[in-house]
Amino acid sequence: MLRRLGWLIGLNNRRVEAKKLPDAKPHPAKVQPVVMLDTVQELAIYIHRFHNLDLFQQGWYQLKITMRWDNEEYASIGTPARVMQYEAPNLGSDDGYGVWRIDDTDNSFATQPFQIKYARQDVLLSIMVAFDLPLTGNEDPFSSAVILKFELLYAPVLENGSEFQASPDGCPAAIHEFRIPPKALLGLHSYCPVYFDAFHAVLVDVSVHITLLKAGSHKAPVKVSSIPYSATDDVSGESIDGSTQALDQVASTDLKQIMLVKALLNACDTMLVELQKLGDAINQAVELTEFISKMNDIKLFDSFLEANQVTADADVSGQGKPQNCLERVNGRLDFRSDRLLQNLSKDDVIKMFNLSGDQVLYLWNTFLNFHRDNKTQILEFLRDAWAKDRRAEWSIWMVYSKVEMPHHYINGGFDESSHHIVHKRGSSLWKLTDDPAQIAAMRAELHRQSIAQMRINNQSIQDMQIFGDPSGIPVVIIECVMNAPRRTFSDNSYMRNLDIMDSVTSRTILSSEAGKKLSSTSAAQNGRDLKIVIFVHGFQGHHLDLRLVRNQWLLIDPKIEFLMSEVNEEKTSGDLREMGLRLAHEVVSFVKKKMDKASRSGLLRDIKLSFVGHSIGNIIIRTALAESAMEPYLRFLHTYVSISGPHLGYLYSSNSLFNSGLWLLKKLKGTQCIHQLTFTDDPDIRNTFFYKLCKQKTLENFKHIILLSSPQDGYVPYHSARIESCRAASMDYSKKGKAFLEMLNDCLDQIRAPTTEHRVFVRCDVNFDTSAYGRNLNTFIGRAAHIEFLESDIFARFIMWSFPDLFQVYVWQPHSCTFDRWIHALRWGSRCNYWVEDATVERSLKATVLDSNLVIVASELVHFDCDLPHYKTKDGVYRDSSVNGRIVSPTIMWVEALDLILQRLSKSNLDFGKIAAVSGSGQQHGSVYWKNGSSALLSSLDSKKPLVDQLGNAFSFNESPIWMDCSTTAQCREIEKAVGGALELSKITDSRAYERYTGPQIRKIFETQPEVYKNTERISLVSSFMACLFIGAYACIDETDGAGMNLMDIKQRAWSKVALEATAPGLEEKLGKLAPAHAVAGSIASYFVERFNFNKNCLVVQWSGDNPNSLAGLTINTPGDLAISLGTSDTVFGITKDPQPSLEGHVFPNPVDTEGYMVMLVYKNGSLTREDVRNRYAEKSWDVFNKFLEQTPPLNVPATGGKIGFFYKEHEILPPLPVGFHHYILENFTGDTLDGLNEQEVLEFDPPCEVRALIEGQFLSMRAHAERFGMPSPPKRIIATGGASANQSILSSIASIFGCDIYTVQRPDSASLGAALRAAHGWLCNKKGSFVPISSMYKDLDKTSLSCKLSMAAGDQNLVSKYALLMKKRIEIENHLVQKLGRC
Repeated sequence: MLRRLGWLIGLNNRRVEAKKLPDAKPHPAKVQPVVMLDTVQELAIYIHRFHNLDLFQQGWYQLKITMRWDNEEYASIGTPARVMQYEAPNLGSDDGYGVWRIDDTDNSFATQPFQIKYARQDVLLSIMVAFDLPLTGNEDPFSSAVILKFELLYAPVLENGSEFQASPDGCPAAIHEFRIPPKALLGLHSYCPVYFDAFHAVLVDVSVHITLLKAGSHKAPVKVSSIPYSATDDVSGESIDGSTQALDQVASTDLKQIMLVKALLNACDTMLVELQKLGDAINQAVELTEFISKMNDIKLFDSFLEANQVTADADVSGQGKPQNCLERVNGRLDFRSDRLLQNLSKDDVIKMFNLSGDQVLYLWNTFLNFHRDNKTQILEFLRDAWAKDRRAEWSIWMVYSKVEMPHHYINGGFDESSHHIVHKRGSSLWKLTDDPAQIAAMRAELHRQSIAQMRINNQSIQDMQIFGDPSGIPVVIIECVMNAPRRTFSDNSYMRNLDIMDSVTSRTILSSEAGKKLSSTSAAQNGRDLKIVIFVHGFQGHHLDLRLVRNQWLLIDPKIEFLMSEVNEEKTSGDLREMGLRLAHEVVSFVKKKMDKASRSGLLRDIKLSFVGHSIGNIIIRTALAESAMEPYLRFLHTYVSISGPHLGYLYSSNSLFNSGLWLLKKLKGTQCIHQLTFTDDPDIRNTFFYKLCKQKTLENFKHIILLSSPQDGYVPYHSARIESCRAASMDYSKKGKAFLEMLNDCLDQIRAPTTEHRVFVRCDVNFDTSAYGRNLNTFIGRAAHIEFLESDIFARFIMWSFPDLFQVYVWQPHSCTFDRWIHALRWGSRCNYWVEDATVERSLKATVLDSNLVIVASELVHFDCDLPHYKTKDGVYRDSSVNGRIVSPTIMWVEALDLILQRLSKSNLDFGKIAAVSGSGQQHGSVYWKNGSSALLSSLDSKKPLVDQLGNAFSFNESPIWMDCSTTAQCREIEKAVGGALELSKITDSRAYERYTGPQIRKIFETQPEVYKNTERISLVSSFMACLFIGAYACIDETDGAGMNLMDIKQRAWSKVALEATAPGLEEKLGKLAPAHAVAGSIASYFVERFNFNKNCLVVQWSGDNPNSLAGLTINTPGDLAISLGTSDTVFGITKDPQPSLEGHVFPNPVDTEGYMVMLVYKNGSLTREDVRNRYAEKSWDVFNKFLEQTPPLNVPATGGKIGFFYKEHEILPPLPVGFHHYILENFTGDTLDGLNEQEVLEFDPPCEVRALIEGQFLSMRAHAERFGMPSPPKRIIATGGASANQSILSSIASIFGCDIYTVQRPDSASLGAALRAAHGWLCNKKGSFVPISSMYKDLDKTSLSCKLSMAAGDQNLVSKYALLMKKRIEIENHLVQKLGRC
């Protein structure tokens, strides 16, 4: 029976074991009429504890909770349905007032008021409220998120004689909202910490539990006072099955009803999985034997499913195509299939709805009772899971890298690596901006722009303080500095100690999970650690300046003792030495007091003393540490967080306005600390305060050092906050310059870890959203960002929760490094691939490492425009204004990018020796021209020199034509004519001649530059060109990428003699041989073995094009699935076994199937055209763009007709139309018929209609051409990838136009992932000695980087039909435009 239950709920071969819960029984059914098949979301909110972190006012507080749909058009609202006080609150008679209440006016729930008297006070509320959130009318289920709103109500304490009473009506003090994504509404169990805001800093421990129930499963909410907790209470309430009688009145089965049945089945599936997960986590499994025994109605499924199978099969067979239209899973019917459900009778749908609804309700009741008995363990598990997920959840705003600490700065030795300034020729190095802060700010802004286009696609509860405006959140660039050994007087000591450095960096702290267990055990046996954190304010600061950072530290480690230093308030204008002495005495006094207290309560095992400073507070800290009073405590130093601290003073400050202000302070007020900061406190720089401070060992004893800086902070020099050199210092050969470098090296020597221990040294650049500042003096002089460190806590939240090991103190044990975990976690058999990324193939080079479980463990990116600016490309290309449509890239730039990306991977401590195979993805159709003699050059590369220095003269043509080039129309027509016409060429190569294809590009060079063609020894595609570099020889072109040249016989998978002769003489010899995509191109060249320590046995698997690699990365192996890649160009592709020649579209051999083919349509006007319309009509904002798209009706149909547009920023491929924009109003169009329809061309539409016309036009064109090319209609599903796949509004339009579910991948760079997968596949095929189906590698995809998830359900079928009419009209107009303007 358990096996059959698994079939019913979709969990085959899963076992659920646990103790029996006798009170979790289904209640007797009672009949109560309902109007239709309907469901309700039930959200159980457990409010466990209210913890006062930093409330400013004593008084009475109360929590108010409301719930609503995120979609404002949804009429229904959440109503409190049940309330349960599962434990008595810990409120005394004077601390509690009244009872909880439900307010019918706004459907809110409010807790009992409670009194807050002191800081860090805990109030155990222990109450659960369940909200019901129904759907009404035609509201589309599961397409809207839910907003969960918490309000903090406050009322002052009123004195009445000698007693205090609460004011009866509290006023809203703060609000904290959360967004529950649609995909979480079928089942979610999550911890949800409520903080409110900086002025009302609290922690409310909340857990949220969600499921989907059939409407009528519970009684209407009854407002009663709370009842005492009893071990025998059934917390679920009574079950009422009142659906059946009313459901008999349903006239027909519509799509919404089918969706609801499927949703209930999925909710049941999810609930069982979550019950098992929770039970396993707390070692208290759930007994479901009774649940199984009650499911006698399972026979009903057997009967009516099989009956409907016969009917459906007969219907299909009657059409002359006998096939089973029902889906089967493991030989059983898949009752989630739309085809099956749509063939069910009314009664069968009702029975399935009731049965699945009863199952979910029973499991939900079981969970609620299970939670009641195990509430503490479940909360701990959910809280730990939430903490572990923080790094991934917030990684959107965090960029990670590793650099090696410079061995020794010398004059002229500016450290370029920290700012990604790479190899350049001669003086071109200094053509960049002199200010590394500007480079860092530009890097962060590029990341911020990518966030603005991103769709946050996860299943977790989203904190609206962060996710409400993702582009306004600080971007944190984290740079882990790998410690080199200390300098010695031996010139060769650094090289001799490289092996020692490697061993040092392998030591680190214990992971947080293991640390907790070990810490608690050790504490019980050996006493406790005293953890103290000292917070020190800056110039003219207040002791509470750093309270937001303190509060975040308290959240991550509530056991710390903290001191907000007050001793230097209003005394920061004097001598820094005096300030340091005062702080030292204050710290010693505080530590002694806490030590005495801790010793009285038990054995004191150890002390961990940490410091946090802001601005010159950091200098005061370092000065205090140099005092003799602190010497006994230096061995206890643990973590040091420096927030914008001028550690090297104000030498070489580039902020002239701020420097003028400092000069005035010195002249008018004689401020001593300003003299010390600017090195004017002594005529001899080596006698100044700062020079002497740097000689003191003030940083040497910290275990962790974290330097926070901001390139927007004009108050502290960027290099001084980061303790690094700057260009001005490196070029200064005066006494001042030498003294500065001595100070810098002295500081770094203190930070550099001794060989006997590990020290974590991190630089964090915090880049705030400057648009929030506005234009004012603070922004102009750079004060805004300096103060923002004190007024914002999000950056601290990101850093602390992403790296909790640095802030939670545990016992030290050898373990894998925290920072190593996000750079590499390689095992033997790891695979690596390098490629040009799919979404920006002409813009960047990306490297990614997959481990043997197909999980990404490391990646690096080189952006051509930003990282290689000396080539002066725009979007990685040159656009030749003298030749219409000519677009090329400098070939040598790709070589230098490979140099740079391998350097970055090397600095990240990636062990190249563990890489088993390399493959990659190159932009399709682009070509590279090797000069005669270059083969010998490739085979004799000197590993002591970078590639760019050796291959600069290796090419007969220095610029590579790329896929965007459309200057070969004449050559296309010549080739087609030579083979007998476009259709004949398509029969041979499966594509007519296209301008971007390699064959026409080669013919153009042969015709216009015959000497170049004559001097060319080998022609490579971009993909095979990169493979050439890795094997040190000419690599074959792979069959898949070779099909995109108009030169290969697609059936024979060999060069076509006819096509070669029609293109250029002697071409076959220049092209070399073709090879299957899974073949090995060769072993890695000795150059990479010697220079980067690759294993000499590392295989280089054939590289291929970006689109074939996308097919592999999306794991498309089922005919009927389509993929849409939304990048610079848009592509639609699928797979087939029998391609048919056509004048539009393309066919390539399937890169992972030796017998299959990939079919593809390409649209040149993709993301760049969408960005152009956004910039011109939507205020350059994706938010405005999406708002316009959502507020306009589908089909752009107002009362008077519809609107349709054609938008071509570049010459389009499909259809072949030139640059231009065409707008048409369809008079009297309603979406029901084309009869009597007239179109009228206009100049443009209003902005909202312009946006919708663009999006609908692009995807209607895709659908029309896909159907005409023979792709499935409608598809079984569409997998969307590329940058725009993160846009929920665009995905919604795709779902409505194509009429199918839309899935998205975990990562948008499917081409890069596909190349990595192909590297693994090629390695496996080579190991087995023959081709191995790649499907053997697709096990447990959900656990890999290749997983995809449902992001948008299929659109309304009625709307899909209307779009079919609009598509027909669009093709009619398109054909007219092609006849009038077409380029063919």
